[in-house]
Amino acid sequence: MKRILLGILTATIALSTPAFADTSKVAFIAPDSRALPSGYFQQIFETTHFDSPPMSYQGLTKHQYSFDAQLPPCGGTESACIQSVEYNVGDGNWQSAKAGADEGQRYIFDGELTGPGTWKLNLSSTYGEDLKVHRPTGSTARLWSAPGAEHGGGNTYLVSADLAGTQTGTSQYEVTDLHMGIVPVSRQANVAEANCAAPAIFIPITPDTGMRSGFCETVYDFPQNLQWRMTVRLGAFMQDISGWFDGRLSSPAISVDAKNQLLQVTGGAISVPTVATTPTEYSKIPANWPQGHDANIQAEQTSGHIGWSSLMDSNAEDSVIQFNQFGNGIAPKALGTNTVWQLGSIHGDNTCVQKGVVNGVLSTNAPIYSPRPPTWNAKEGTLNFQVASSHLDPTGAVFLGNYSLLLSAKTASCLWGSDFSRGSASVSVVSASGTNEIATTSFGVHDGWAGFNAAGFTFSSPTIKVKINQKPATITCVKGKVSKVVSGSLCPSGYKQKKY
Repeated sequence: MKRILLGILTATIALSTPAFADTSKVAFIAPDSRALPSGYFQQIFETTHFDSPPMSYQGLTKHQYSFDAQLPPCGGTESACIQSVEYNVGDGNWQSAKAGADEGQRYIFDGELTGPGTWKLNLSSTYGEDLKVHRPTGSTARLWSAPGAEHGGGNTYLVSADLAGTQTGTSQYEVTDLHMGIVPVSRQANVAEANCAAPAIFIPITPDTGMRSGFCETVYDFPQNLQWRMTVRLGAFMQDISGWFDGRLSSPAISVDAKNQLLQVTGGAISVPTVATTPTEYSKIPANWPQGHDANIQAEQTSGHIGWSSLMDSNAEDSVIQFNQFGNGIAPKALGTNTVWQLGSIHGDNTCVQKGVVNGVLSTNAPIYSPRPPTWNAKEGTLNFQVASSHLDPTGAVFLGNYSLLLSAKTASCLWGSDFSRGSASVSVVSASGTNEIATTSFGVHDGWAGFNAAGFTFSSPTIKVKINQKPATITCVKGKVSKVVSGSLCPSGYKQKKY
């Protein structure tokens, strides 16, 4: 299995994980509408979804006929499954975590507000693998125990690896995405909702019949110096996965074993802030804000004597666009910070992107970024990637960003049209106003891979540009005792190319 490392080329930049909070600390959870005064709106760009844990579902939503398949631990006849989860507590020894039993999953996938007081609920479901229609197993995310890797609530971690996509009109399943995640949690099962008190989160497993029960879960920060290694068998779905990956990992590594159809991801958690707008009265919401204007939702929330807290994935398709549209409405300080371990495939329409291989891996601590691969600017010859955040972290200190990109030789050559190893690289961080940000950058080539790094830049919405400047090919020509180095492949008249 070939191992692809992100961060091995950082001779100038040491991309270390920011100092974590006390590992006994309960993880930060974004406030919901109950935390806002009635008549106020707040947009939150959510980096985690602790109150909506990973789950399997399939069915018609307001967007499309979509599905999400949580892969089970291997052990049955499934083509795709989680083969192993290992951890290293800093002593260099890898230990195997053990999967727990199937305890079920949250029964509601999501809901749609169809009018004041009226909701359409989309329910979750589990289902078996059916390779005739290219459907993976939709199981449940399990708790895995990791003795010696204790967090504030014990040594259990919610581990998920899921394949997601859409179902076509011919009932065939089209897999488009892979996501992998690990979360430190403690859980009590079969708890009545009334008996699950904050800071724990209630996860309903049974329908609301007046006395529903479910999981009472508390999420914690990761212990320091803890590395994870997850191996997923993708089987018949290996060729569905895009070759671009993005993650929230420190020192990540990806291994692809095409013969056995395995994908292995290694890395530690990184610290990522949650960004939001300043709570704003409905009557004072600017007309150019992209959210907050729906009168039906305003009326619904007001009738419940609560505000309107709108949650959006921090790396949704238009998260960067909406962040910029909120402008000065973005609160200067982040709401909170979480330690996060996750990685996923990202798809794009660039002709240099392939499936079933690794074209590139990017990692950043920026809370907001595009879920697409870096965009190619043919005019400038650059790969551009935009990130965004509030200027300050939750403590009021200036939040410093880091970004790493690893490209395969084949992908780099496809993008830049020549042997990238002969070139020099530039990594620039350009602010929203067009000025260059002060950042530490580096570039290196190792074993057929090009690594680009930028660190120490500030926010709010800079663009990171990566470029390779080709050096012209040269040869040494000799004429007697005289030698000269010339560009190109031909020597001047009377000279012969020196042989080595």
